Amino acid sequence: MRDYGKVHTAFWTSDTVRRMSEDGRTLAIYLLTSPHGTIAGVARIPDGYACEDLRWPAERIQAAFAELQRCEFAHRCDATAWVWITKHFTWNPLENPNQRKAARKVADLVPGTCAWLKAFHSACGPLFELDGTPSWNPFETVPETLSKPFRNQEQEQEQEQEGKPSVPGDAEDPPSLTKTKPANLTREATDVLAYLNVKAERSYKPVKANLTLIAGRLSEGATVDECKAVIDAKVATWRDDPKMSPYLRPKTLFSPTNFANYTGELSGGAGAPAGGSASLRPGIDYE
Repeated sequence: MRDYGKVHTAFWTSDTVRRMSEDGRTLAIYLLTSPHGTIAGVARIPDGYACEDLRWPAERIQAAFAELQRCEFAHRCDATAWVWITKHFTWNPLENPNQRKAARKVADLVPGTCAWLKAFHSACGPLFELDGTPSWNPFETVPETLSKPFRNQEQEQEQEQEGKPSVPGDAEDPPSLTKTKPANLTREATDVLAYLNVKAERSYKPVKANLTLIAGRLSEGATVDECKAVIDAKVATWRDDPKMSPYLRPKTLFSPTNFANYTGELSGGAGAPAGGSASLRPGIDYE
């Protein structure tokens, strides 16, 4: 979740914006400042997210999206719920190689079935050297580089995001747990991540930042089946909840404290009832 979104003052004097209805302008502002937005100007925004944030019914959301598409302000794929703000990089140019790298990582998450993906690659790919290769397939062989020893989450962030403030709960396994890991932990962690992608309809890649979290729990004695059981339980209670669905991610599910709580719920049968509303539990870091 990002902390802010940029809106230029010229937004209000733009001919395109002035021709929009009030709902169109509101949705446009929402897309520019949405907590779901990204550095690449693309994001997955299902109706449920927008309905919850704007307090609008789904029909109103869909009509406003249709207007923005007619104005070519933004394109939305109905099948995947991914949204592309077409002039995002005009208003938010990439300023350095790290930003281009981050934008490409986000762009690579867009499913290959997305209706506007080809146009996006054509218009924006050169900005961060998209080559048109398909997104990672969770059932493909893990790249050889992933068999190397893992760094813990904190070390990974220090290398890639030097100088950025840390987020509570980001630091995971201490170095003593991650210096050496058997090769089978990499395969098992990748299997669990692929299972999460299928069950939660996500596209998390088998990068060290994600696999280290899962491998950390496996190295502590958790089994692959136990990890999958936690995924099943949380998908069942969170997937249709707009507030909780974003937390179906490795960072939340496999942090040491959270995973210990979730496995405890499994063994004690104390999981949230099917169809019930999940709530934030005291003492668990969700951010």
